[in-house]
Amino acid sequence: MFGFIIVDKIGEEKLVYIKSEYSFDTIPTVNSDGYILVDNLQIGFNMTTGCFTQLFGYFPQLLFCEKKDFLIPNAQKGILTLDIENSSLSSGDSIRLKMSEEWVTLYSEKMNYVYFGKEVLSQCIEYIEFCSGCIAGIAKTGDLEGLWLPINWI
Repeated sequence: MFGFIIVDKIGEEKLVYIKSEYSFDTIPTVNSDGYILVDNLQIGFNMTTGCFTQLFGYFPQLLFCEKKDFLIPNAQKGILTLDIENSSLSSGDSIRLKMSEEWVTLYSEKMNYVYFGKEVLSQCIEYIEFCSGCIAGIAKTGDLEGLWLPINWI
């Protein structure tokens, strides 16, 4: 379902966490016309190109999750993509990523990052920085297995 295109430079978008709303938001906001829901986070895509546009959504888990240091993987800069031809997502739609219901949430105060993903990742994972500091772990099968998200409090 997911893929990526390696690039030399990614966009200027920044992920922020709005503590008063318990939510993430990408600034500046770029319109999306298709969404993958990962719990209550929404990953927005341009349904013409299949390219990532924004990440946002209610995420109170950050304030109540286990605090634990973890490694942030080395990642290649890239554009997160959605295989629009082989997904059931159409323009204006959203679909829920079922496997995310079993994901864990960890917060590293030292790194000021949250990890939201599988407790144990597959062996063949590609790590892509798709938005400033935001990393996606994509398995060879095209499954999204985890997100490493910087916490820029506002």
